[in-house]
Amino acid sequence: MKAQAPLVGFLIILLILPPTFGFYSSEEILQDELKTSQREHFERFVETADVERGLSVVWNKTFSDNVTDYRCSAAVLDERGYVVAGTVAPLTPNSNFTLMCVDPDTGLVWHHVYGAEGIDDCSDLVDIGSSGFLMVGHRAGPETTGYDIEIMRVNNDGAHQWRKTHGSSLDDFAYAGVRHTEGGFILCGSTLRTTPLSDDGLILRVAGDGTHLWNVTYGGNDDDVFRDIATCSEGGYVLAGSTRSYGEGESDLWLVKIDESGDMVWSKTFGGVGIDRGVSIIECSNGDLAITGTNMDDLWIVRTDSSGNMLWDRTFGDPSEGHAICEDEEQQLVVTGRSGDDLFLVMVNASGDASWSDTLGGVEDDHGNCILKGTHRYLIGGSSQSFSQHNNTEFWLLRAVPSPFWTTEPHDVSFELGKSQTCELYFSMPGNHSLRVYQISDNENFSIGREYTDYSGPRLLGYVSISSSWETEAGTYDIRVTLKDSLDAVLTAEFTIEIEDTLPPRFCGYSYGYPWSDGLYQTELTDEFNLIWNESSYGPCYLTLFVWEPSGVKNWTLSGPDSTDFGVESQGPGSIKIGGSEDYPTRGYNVSIPPSGTYELTVTATDTCGHSSSKDITIIVGSYTAQPSIWVPGLVIAVAFWGIVITAVCYRRRSRSKKRELDSIVS
Repeated sequence: MKAQAPLVGFLIILLILPPTFGFYSSEEILQDELKTSQREHFERFVETADVERGLSVVWNKTFSDNVTDYRCSAAVLDERGYVVAGTVAPLTPNSNFTLMCVDPDTGLVWHHVYGAEGIDDCSDLVDIGSSGFLMVGHRAGPETTGYDIEIMRVNNDGAHQWRKTHGSSLDDFAYAGVRHTEGGFILCGSTLRTTPLSDDGLILRVAGDGTHLWNVTYGGNDDDVFRDIATCSEGGYVLAGSTRSYGEGESDLWLVKIDESGDMVWSKTFGGVGIDRGVSIIECSNGDLAITGTNMDDLWIVRTDSSGNMLWDRTFGDPSEGHAICEDEEQQLVVTGRSGDDLFLVMVNASGDASWSDTLGGVEDDHGNCILKGTHRYLIGGSSQSFSQHNNTEFWLLRAVPSPFWTTEPHDVSFELGKSQTCELYFSMPGNHSLRVYQISDNENFSIGREYTDYSGPRLLGYVSISSSWETEAGTYDIRVTLKDSLDAVLTAEFTIEIEDTLPPRFCGYSYGYPWSDGLYQTELTDEFNLIWNESSYGPCYLTLFVWEPSGVKNWTLSGPDSTDFGVESQGPGSIKIGGSEDYPTRGYNVSIPPSGTYELTVTATDTCGHSSSKDITIIVGSYTAQPSIWVPGLVIAVAFWGIVITAVCYRRRSRSKKRELDSIVS
């Protein structure tokens, strides 16, 4: 037996220990299943939902003074904020290069204006890292015979370092530039020739100090121009512009690839019978090329493979123009430009399907000229007259972030009265964002909670839950839900929640009433009740019935063959007191009760929505019969009992005493 004791103890320990050694608890299994279910749910909605994935403008400002017009051309991202280049034009025939650094939180950091007498027009800005910036444009002044290409180097604080011009005896323009892979810079634009009199596309390479290294021109017998240039990851450069010498229409988009020495690798044209042109080009993350410009009077986006073969093209707006293009982390293309007199933004996915577009502006002329892509954020640079503080054209900078979006369209919801119920709104936002604010307009009747699941991928998927209380009254509620993420992008949803009373009142309990109290509440409702009355009794003299009805009982009625013998008195929204009617005099504590007998009644409760519920009950009224008092016989029995006990004890002690005396005599 002793040998079995350790075994028994061990078995007992196994029974009482929690299942933690090498086993999963049921709660852990349920949590894993819940996470898997949520992920499948989110993925299913994201794959099937037809949603708008747009941008939210979280910051915008204008910059200028009261005597000049400013035109933004290009921008780069600096550790202090945004460095924006453009042209400032005083109220004279002259214009100058201008450069400013803007902190999105504190505003203008520094601002410089460069140039001499004449026209200096800035078209692009090249970031040189810690060495500063290269401003690209063209100039016409007293020392030139026409327009010359102008480049100017400044340090990180915008201080002028050197300025160079390059050109022929006719007009030469530079519209864009990039850093050359072997050092220095490569610029693109146009140059005018005399035979025949037309423009050719110009490519110019300069050293790091601005010294001319080589230039090459491409074109035919009509006007041709390069508007933008981009570096190819596989080597060389691609240029976008327009050509009248080649193609099928009056002017076609012109796409050219060159090697490091400027030799042409291939040339492509795209367009119809009208005027088409390319303005901005980028290389996509997968090596494709994306170009924006105009197709007739529409903003135009063209995507090709790395060899310039068209994959798709899309047009937007009427009339509108594409001025700049970039690609985000989700391989969507974002284009800025103008539509009519407003700044225009459009977003398309990698297949060319439009996911979002919007116009921004006022009553005057506003447009976007450049777009700078940061980490899950954008800077759009342009010019605005509508928001000018001095009735002139000003630099207009807008900071935009990818909007969170609903993966399912919010819609009206119906809840049942008297229940705590919940609906969910599913959303998505960029993966490095977090949900910072979630609010509901009616927080007195509803609550909002947040849940989300973050998993690998470019987006964060989750939901907010909207819950009602069982105490929320019936009615229709206008709801506005507002979400704000960590980059201040805002997402809203407006819908209605209708709390419907679909159930009739439910009889759920009773209590017998004493003249001075409501007795004890009983949850097991019966059909037969006993009321007892006597002048000297403590028996119940009225009945209280309870109903469950969140919207409240509007009225109570008694019916049946004996209904006139009783009366009702409401005790609140969910209870009724049933006692004798006014036909009977009150007794004792001013409570009325009919004579002894059996009464058949039907009690009906009707709520505020018109739903009714009835209950048939039987009330038995009886007289109270006093029972004989038992305290005197009880006292007699107790005294007799204790008398017998005491007598027996005394007799036993006396017998023992006599025995001891006899024993002593015998001895």
